[in-house]
Amino acid sequence: MANNATLFPLESRNWSTGGALKIPLQGLPTGMKARGILLELISTVSNADATHDLAMYTRKLAPLFSFMQLKSPRFNMRTTGKGLIRLHRSMWGKDWANPSVTCTQNTTTTVIGFLYIPFEDPRSKSPSDFYQPTELLAGRSIELTCANSGLVQTSLTVTACQIQSSLVLVPGGDGKLPAKVEIDYEDWAGQTAELETGTYTDLMIYSESGDTTTTTDVSEVTLRFDGQEVIDHNLPEQLVALYDMDNIAAGDAGNDADALPFNTMLFLPIISAHQGYGLTDLPAATSSARVDIEGTLTAPRFLYRTIVPTSDSEDSKHIAKVARITTGAAKKVPRSPATVSKTPLTPGAKMGYHTSILPKQFPATAIRS
Repeated sequence: MANNATLFPLESRNWSTGGALKIPLQGLPTGMKARGILLELISTVSNADATHDLAMYTRKLAPLFSFMQLKSPRFNMRTTGKGLIRLHRSMWGKDWANPSVTCTQNTTTTVIGFLYIPFEDPRSKSPSDFYQPTELLAGRSIELTCANSGLVQTSLTVTACQIQSSLVLVPGGDGKLPAKVEIDYEDWAGQTAELETGTYTDLMIYSESGDTTTTTDVSEVTLRFDGQEVIDHNLPEQLVALYDMDNIAAGDAGNDADALPFNTMLFLPIISAHQGYGLTDLPAATSSARVDIEGTLTAPRFLYRTIVPTSDSEDSKHIAKVARITTGAAKKVPRSPATVSKTPLTPGAKMGYHTSILPKQFPATAIRS
Protein backbone atom coordinates (compact mmCIF):
# COMPACT_ATOMS: atom_id res chain seq x y z
CA MET A 1 0.00 0.00 0.00
CA ALA A 2 1.10 3.60 -0.54
CA ASN A 3 3.44 5.14 2.03
CA ASN A 4 4.31 1.71 3.44
CA ALA A 5 0.90 1.51 5.14
CA THR A 6 -1.29 -1.57 5.55
CA LEU A 7 -4.93 -2.02 6.53
CA PHE A 8 -5.74 -4.05 9.64
CA PRO A 9 -9.43 -5.06 9.50
CA LEU A 10 -11.67 -4.46 12.50
CA GLU A 11 -15.11 -5.89 13.15
CA SER A 12 -17.87 -4.78 10.77
CA ARG A 13 -21.20 -3.38 11.94
CA ASN A 14 -24.59 -2.65 10.37
CA TRP A 15 -26.12 0.81 10.62
CA SER A 16 -29.64 0.95 12.02
CA THR A 17 -31.93 3.96 12.53
CA GLY A 18 -31.33 5.45 15.98
CA GLY A 19 -29.09 2.55 17.03
CA ALA A 20 -25.88 2.60 19.07
CA LEU A 21 -22.82 0.69 17.83
CA LYS A 22 -19.39 -0.18 19.18
CA ILE A 23 -16.42 -1.25 17.08
CA PRO A 24 -13.81 -2.77 19.42
CA LEU A 25 -10.10 -2.28 18.83
CA GLN A 26 -8.90 -5.74 19.81
CA GLY A 27 -6.37 -8.29 18.67
CA LEU A 28 -4.12 -5.49 17.44
CA PRO A 29 -0.52 -6.25 16.46
CA THR A 30 2.15 -4.75 18.69
CA GLY A 31 5.15 -2.73 17.55
CA MET A 32 3.01 -0.86 14.99
CA LYS A 33 1.59 2.64 14.76
CA ALA A 34 -1.77 3.76 13.41
CA ARG A 35 -2.16 6.76 11.11
CA GLY A 36 -5.93 6.65 11.49
CA ILE A 37 -9.07 4.54 11.16
CA LEU A 38 -10.85 4.19 7.81
CA LEU A 39 -14.61 3.58 7.87
CA GLU A 40 -16.07 2.31 4.60
CA LEU A 41 -19.82 2.91 4.30
CA ILE A 42 -21.43 0.42 1.89
CA SER A 43 -24.89 1.95 1.61
CA THR A 44 -28.13 0.95 -0.08
CA VAL A 45 -29.86 4.11 -1.31
CA SER A 46 -33.51 4.26 -2.32
CA ASN A 47 -34.57 6.86 -4.89
CA ALA A 48 -38.18 8.11 -4.88
CA ASP A 49 -37.51 10.73 -7.56
CA ALA A 50 -36.96 10.61 -11.30
CA THR A 51 -33.86 8.96 -12.73
CA HIS A 52 -30.76 11.05 -12.07
CA ASP A 53 -27.10 10.93 -11.16
CA LEU A 54 -26.90 10.72 -7.38
CA ALA A 55 -23.77 12.90 -7.28
CA MET A 56 -23.20 11.24 -3.92
CA TYR A 57 -20.42 13.04 -2.12
CA THR A 58 -19.28 11.21 1.00
CA ARG A 59 -20.39 14.28 2.94
CA LYS A 60 -24.00 13.30 2.16
CA LEU A 61 -23.51 9.96 3.93
CA ALA A 62 -21.70 11.49 6.93
CA PRO A 63 -24.95 12.62 8.66
CA LEU A 64 -25.83 8.93 9.13
CA PHE A 65 -23.94 9.29 12.42
CA SER A 66 -25.24 11.77 14.99
CA PHE A 67 -22.38 11.03 17.39
CA MET A 68 -18.89 9.48 17.15
CA GLN A 69 -16.43 8.96 19.98
CA LEU A 70 -13.04 7.39 20.60
CA LYS A 71 -11.06 7.78 23.82
CA SER A 72 -7.46 6.70 24.33
CA PRO A 73 -4.46 8.02 26.29
CA ARG A 74 -3.13 10.14 23.39
CA PHE A 75 -6.22 10.72 21.24
CA ASN A 76 -9.71 11.81 22.28
CA MET A 77 -12.40 12.41 19.68
CA ARG A 78 -16.00 13.51 20.22
CA THR A 79 -17.85 14.68 17.13
CA THR A 80 -20.56 13.84 14.59
CA GLY A 81 -20.31 12.33 11.13
CA LYS A 82 -20.81 15.74 9.57
CA GLY A 83 -18.22 17.31 11.89
CA LEU A 84 -15.69 14.61 10.97
CA ILE A 85 -16.14 15.13 7.23
CA ARG A 86 -15.74 18.90 7.71
CA LEU A 87 -12.51 18.32 9.65
CA HIS A 88 -11.26 16.05 6.86
CA ARG A 89 -11.87 18.85 4.36
CA SER A 90 -10.06 21.32 6.62
CA MET A 91 -7.02 19.05 7.04
CA TRP A 92 -6.70 17.63 3.50
CA GLY A 93 -8.07 20.62 1.56
CA LYS A 94 -10.45 18.50 -0.52
CA ASP A 95 -13.42 16.15 -0.38
CA TRP A 96 -13.48 12.44 -1.04
CA ALA A 97 -14.13 11.44 -4.65
CA ASN A 98 -17.63 12.03 -6.01
CA PRO A 99 -18.78 8.81 -7.73
CA SER A 100 -21.12 9.00 -10.70
CA VAL A 101 -24.01 6.68 -9.83
CA THR A 102 -27.26 6.57 -11.79
CA CYS A 103 -30.35 5.51 -9.90
CA THR A 104 -33.73 5.11 -11.60
CA GLN A 105 -37.01 6.05 -9.96
CA ASN A 106 -38.32 3.72 -7.24
CA THR A 107 -35.20 1.55 -7.27
CA THR A 108 -32.24 1.06 -4.93
CA THR A 109 -28.56 1.51 -5.69
CA THR A 110 -25.37 0.68 -3.79
CA VAL A 111 -23.26 3.72 -2.97
CA ILE A 112 -19.87 3.56 -1.20
CA GLY A 113 -18.47 6.40 0.89
CA PHE A 114 -15.71 6.84 3.45
CA LEU A 115 -15.11 8.51 6.79
CA TYR A 116 -11.62 8.80 8.24
CA ILE A 117 -10.71 9.22 11.90
CA PRO A 118 -7.32 10.94 11.56
CA PHE A 119 -4.59 10.44 14.11
CA GLU A 120 -2.15 11.95 11.59
CA ASP A 121 -2.10 15.49 10.29
CA PRO A 122 -0.96 15.67 6.65
CA ARG A 123 -0.16 19.39 6.99
CA SER A 124 2.43 18.91 9.73
CA LYS A 125 6.10 18.95 8.76
CA SER A 126 6.30 15.75 10.83
CA PRO A 127 2.98 13.87 10.44
CA SER A 128 4.36 10.84 12.29
CA ASP A 129 4.41 12.89 15.50
CA PHE A 130 0.70 12.03 15.75
CA TYR A 131 0.78 8.32 14.83
CA GLN A 132 -0.73 6.24 17.64
CA PRO A 133 1.07 3.12 18.98
CA THR A 134 -1.31 0.18 18.74
CA GLU A 135 -0.60 -0.61 22.40
CA LEU A 136 -2.37 2.62 23.40
CA LEU A 137 -5.42 1.74 21.30
CA ALA A 138 -5.80 -1.89 22.38
CA GLY A 139 -9.04 -2.55 24.25
CA ARG A 140 -10.64 0.77 23.22
CA SER A 141 -13.79 1.10 21.11
CA ILE A 142 -15.19 3.40 18.47
CA GLU A 143 -18.65 4.43 19.67
CA LEU A 144 -21.23 5.38 17.06
CA THR A 145 -24.79 6.67 17.40
CA CYS A 146 -26.87 6.27 14.24
CA ALA A 147 -29.10 9.12 13.09
CA ASN A 148 -32.86 8.88 13.52
CA SER A 149 -33.36 9.06 9.76
CA GLY A 150 -31.59 7.70 6.70
CA LEU A 151 -32.72 10.64 4.53
CA VAL A 152 -29.53 12.07 3.00
CA GLN A 153 -31.10 14.24 0.31
CA THR A 154 -34.59 15.00 -0.93
CA SER A 155 -36.05 11.69 -2.16
CA LEU A 156 -32.81 9.80 -1.39
CA THR A 157 -32.88 7.55 1.68
CA VAL A 158 -30.28 5.10 3.00
CA THR A 159 -32.15 1.91 3.84
CA ALA A 160 -29.12 -0.16 4.87
CA CYS A 161 -25.44 0.48 5.49
CA GLN A 162 -22.60 -1.88 6.35
CA ILE A 163 -19.66 -0.28 8.14
CA GLN A 164 -16.32 -1.93 7.41
CA SER A 165 -13.50 -0.38 9.41
CA SER A 166 -9.74 -0.76 9.28
CA LEU A 167 -6.73 0.61 11.13
CA VAL A 168 -4.20 2.24 8.79
CA LEU A 169 -0.91 0.86 10.13
CA VAL A 170 2.77 1.61 9.58
CA PRO A 171 5.85 0.06 11.24
CA GLY A 172 6.46 1.42 14.74
CA GLY A 173 8.27 0.27 17.83
CA ASP A 174 10.59 3.29 17.96
CA GLY A 175 9.49 4.16 21.51
CA LYS A 176 8.42 7.64 20.44
CA LEU A 177 5.13 8.78 21.96
CA PRO A 178 2.76 10.96 19.93
CA ALA A 179 1.52 14.39 20.88
CA LYS A 180 -1.89 14.22 22.55
CA VAL A 181 -4.76 15.39 20.35
CA GLU A 182 -8.31 16.42 21.27
CA ILE A 183 -11.08 16.69 18.66
CA ASP A 184 -14.30 18.08 20.09
CA TYR A 185 -17.27 20.31 19.41
CA GLU A 186 -19.22 22.84 21.46
CA ASP A 187 -22.64 24.44 20.99
CA TRP A 188 -23.10 27.96 22.33
CA ALA A 189 -26.24 30.04 22.85
CA GLY A 190 -25.30 33.56 21.85
CA GLN A 191 -22.49 35.07 19.81
CA THR A 192 -19.66 34.75 22.34
CA ALA A 193 -18.00 31.42 23.11
CA GLU A 194 -15.35 30.51 25.70
CA LEU A 195 -13.62 27.43 24.31
CA GLU A 196 -11.07 24.98 25.71
CA THR A 197 -7.42 26.01 25.99
CA GLY A 198 -4.65 24.30 24.06
CA THR A 199 -2.59 24.65 20.91
CA TYR A 200 -4.99 24.89 17.98
CA THR A 201 -4.54 23.35 14.54
CA ASP A 202 -8.21 23.77 13.58
CA LEU A 203 -11.19 25.83 14.69
CA MET A 204 -14.32 26.20 12.60
CA ILE A 205 -18.01 27.02 12.64
CA TYR A 206 -20.28 24.69 10.69
CA SER A 207 -24.00 23.89 10.48
CA GLU A 208 -25.17 20.51 11.76
CA SER A 209 -28.73 21.01 10.50
CA GLY A 210 -27.86 22.48 7.09
CA ASP A 211 -25.13 22.04 4.50
CA THR A 212 -23.56 25.51 4.49
CA THR A 213 -22.82 28.63 6.54
CA THR A 214 -23.30 31.99 4.83
CA THR A 215 -21.82 35.45 5.21
CA THR A 216 -25.23 36.49 6.54
CA ASP A 217 -25.01 33.86 9.28
CA VAL A 218 -21.54 35.10 10.27
CA SER A 219 -20.45 38.52 9.03
CA GLU A 220 -17.40 39.07 11.30
CA VAL A 221 -15.11 37.07 13.60
CA THR A 222 -12.82 38.10 16.46
CA LEU A 223 -10.63 35.56 18.28
CA ARG A 224 -8.74 36.23 21.51
CA PHE A 225 -6.28 33.87 23.19
CA ASP A 226 -5.29 34.85 26.74
CA GLY A 227 -6.84 38.25 26.12
CA GLN A 228 -4.74 38.95 23.02
CA GLU A 229 -6.39 39.30 19.61
CA VAL A 230 -5.35 36.57 17.20
CA ILE A 231 -8.05 37.48 14.67
CA ASP A 232 -9.29 41.07 14.77
CA HIS A 233 -12.77 41.62 13.27
CA ASN A 234 -12.01 39.56 10.17
CA LEU A 235 -14.65 39.09 7.48
CA PRO A 236 -15.54 35.48 6.65
CA GLU A 237 -14.46 35.89 3.03
CA GLN A 238 -11.00 36.95 4.26
CA LEU A 239 -10.71 33.82 6.41
CA VAL A 240 -11.86 31.61 3.52
CA ALA A 241 -9.40 33.25 1.10
CA LEU A 242 -6.52 32.66 3.50
CA TYR A 243 -7.61 29.04 4.02
CA ASP A 244 -7.70 28.45 0.26
CA MET A 245 -4.25 29.99 -0.21
CA ASP A 246 -2.72 27.82 2.51
CA ASN A 247 -4.49 24.52 1.92
CA ILE A 248 -5.27 24.04 -1.77
CA ALA A 249 -2.39 22.16 -3.38
CA ALA A 250 -0.44 23.98 -6.08
CA GLY A 251 -1.72 21.61 -8.75
CA ASP A 252 -5.29 22.32 -7.68
CA ALA A 253 -5.03 26.11 -7.61
CA GLY A 254 -8.20 27.62 -9.01
CA ASN A 255 -10.07 24.33 -8.82
CA ASP A 256 -13.55 25.31 -7.64
CA ALA A 257 -14.23 21.74 -6.53
CA ASP A 258 -11.52 22.08 -3.87
CA ALA A 259 -11.64 25.78 -2.97
CA LEU A 260 -14.23 26.94 -0.45
CA PRO A 261 -16.73 29.46 -1.87
CA PHE A 262 -16.91 32.82 -0.10
CA ASN A 263 -20.66 33.20 0.33
CA THR A 264 -21.95 29.67 1.06
CA MET A 265 -19.29 27.80 3.01
CA LEU A 266 -19.23 24.13 4.01
CA PHE A 267 -17.57 25.52 7.14
CA LEU A 268 -16.08 28.81 8.25
CA PRO A 269 -12.34 28.21 8.91
CA ILE A 270 -11.33 30.42 11.85
CA ILE A 271 -8.03 28.56 12.37
CA SER A 272 -6.52 26.05 9.96
CA ALA A 273 -2.84 25.15 10.21
CA HIS A 274 -0.79 25.89 7.11
CA GLN A 275 1.10 23.29 5.08
CA GLY A 276 4.39 22.23 6.69
CA TYR A 277 3.64 23.74 10.09
CA GLY A 278 5.61 23.07 13.26
CA LEU A 279 4.10 23.32 16.73
CA THR A 280 5.74 26.68 17.38
CA ASP A 281 3.86 28.08 14.37
CA LEU A 282 0.47 27.46 15.97
CA PRO A 283 -1.61 29.81 18.11
CA ALA A 284 -2.01 28.63 21.69
CA ALA A 285 -4.25 29.55 24.61
CA THR A 286 -3.10 28.84 28.15
CA SER A 287 -5.86 30.52 30.16
CA SER A 288 -8.69 31.54 27.84
CA ALA A 289 -9.91 31.10 24.25
CA ARG A 290 -12.75 33.47 23.33
CA VAL A 291 -14.57 33.81 20.01
CA ASP A 292 -16.96 36.67 19.19
CA ILE A 293 -19.06 36.60 16.04
CA GLU A 294 -21.47 39.00 14.38
CA GLY A 295 -24.34 38.13 12.04
CA THR A 296 -27.69 36.38 12.30
CA LEU A 297 -26.33 33.13 13.75
CA THR A 298 -27.09 33.00 17.48
CA ALA A 299 -26.41 29.33 18.24
CA PRO A 300 -23.08 28.48 16.58
CA ARG A 301 -21.47 25.05 16.64
CA PHE A 302 -17.67 25.13 16.98
CA LEU A 303 -15.45 22.20 16.05
CA TYR A 304 -11.77 22.20 17.00
CA ARG A 305 -8.63 20.10 16.99
CA THR A 306 -6.09 20.92 19.69
CA ILE A 307 -2.78 19.60 20.97
CA VAL A 308 -2.75 19.39 24.75
CA PRO A 309 -0.05 18.75 27.38
CA THR A 310 0.38 15.29 28.86
CA SER A 311 2.91 13.13 30.72
CA ASP A 312 4.97 10.44 28.99
CA SER A 313 5.73 8.18 31.94
CA GLU A 314 2.42 6.31 32.37
CA ASP A 315 1.88 5.82 28.64
CA SER A 316 5.42 4.47 28.19
CA LYS A 317 4.83 1.99 31.01
CA HIS A 318 1.53 0.93 29.45
CA ILE A 319 3.13 0.27 26.05
CA ALA A 320 5.87 -1.81 27.66
CA LYS A 321 3.31 -3.78 29.68
CA VAL A 322 1.13 -4.61 26.67
CA ALA A 323 4.17 -5.61 24.61
CA ARG A 324 5.50 -7.78 27.44
CA ILE A 325 2.20 -9.61 27.95
CA THR A 326 1.64 -10.12 24.23
CA THR A 327 5.17 -11.41 23.71
CA GLY A 328 4.85 -13.70 26.72
CA ALA A 329 1.59 -15.12 25.44
CA ALA A 330 3.13 -15.88 22.06
CA LYS A 331 5.97 -17.89 23.67
CA LYS A 332 3.75 -20.20 25.72
CA VAL A 333 3.23 -23.70 24.28
CA PRO A 334 1.47 -26.80 25.67
CA ARG A 335 3.78 -29.01 27.76
CA SER A 336 2.12 -32.14 26.47
CA PRO A 337 -0.96 -33.10 24.44
CA ALA A 338 -2.81 -33.55 27.73
CA THR A 339 -1.87 -30.13 29.09
CA VAL A 340 -3.20 -26.99 27.43
CA SER A 341 -1.65 -23.70 28.49
CA LYS A 342 -3.84 -20.62 28.87
CA THR A 343 -3.12 -17.65 26.63
CA PRO A 344 -3.65 -14.40 28.54
CA LEU A 345 -5.85 -11.82 26.87
CA THR A 346 -4.40 -8.54 25.74
CA PRO A 347 -5.59 -6.07 28.42
CA GLY A 348 -7.99 -3.25 27.60
CA ALA A 349 -5.73 -1.28 27.89
CA LYS A 350 -4.70 30.10 11.74
CA MET A 351 -4.91 29.97 9.13
CA GLY A 352 -1.15 30.24 8.98
CA TYR A 353 -0.83 32.72 11.84
CA HIS A 354 2.68 32.47 13.22
CA THR A 355 3.12 32.87 16.95
CA SER A 356 5.65 31.86 19.54
CA ILE A 357 2.97 31.65 22.23
CA LEU A 358 3.00 28.16 23.69
CA PRO A 359 1.52 26.87 26.94
CA LYS A 360 4.05 27.08 29.73
CA GLN A 361 2.77 23.84 31.21
CA PHE A 362 3.78 21.83 28.15
CA PRO A 363 6.53 19.36 29.13
CA ALA A 364 9.46 19.33 26.78
CA THR A 365 8.59 15.79 25.70
CA ALA A 366 5.17 16.94 24.52
CA ILE A 367 6.49 19.60 22.14
CA ARG A 368 7.78 18.25 18.90
CA SER A 369 8.31 20.56 15.96
